[in-house]
Amino acid sequence: MEGLAIAVIVIVVIAVIAFLGFKLYSNIKLKGLRQTAIDLIVKAEEAFEKGMNDEKFNSVLEGILAVIPSYLKFFINEDTIKSFIQNVFDSIKAALDVQAKLPENTENSNE
Repeated sequence: MEGLAIAVIVIVVIAVIAFLGFKLYSNIKLKGLRQTAIDLIVKAEEAFEKGMNDEKFNSVLEGILAVIPSYLKFFINEDTIKSFIQNVFDSIKAALDVQAKLPENTENSNE
């Protein structure tokens, strides 16, 4: 009987974790955590002066932490979130660097 009770508890815990994971997944799919990070990076760039990189980064970090449900913060450590933010920033910067190297009028080159 005791083994059955433990099995039921384990199954309930697994079901709750699966439900919470699905809820996070669906929230991320609605807007996307990456898009949220991009929006927060843009806001931080507008809010802080040039050279205030630590303040910008911390602002984005706080924003991401605010949108992650509290019950999932137990499973996601801050270093992972910091790495995610840095990867998003690096990809934005790389895209902008490539864009800056492109000719201004690519349409006129076909004429």
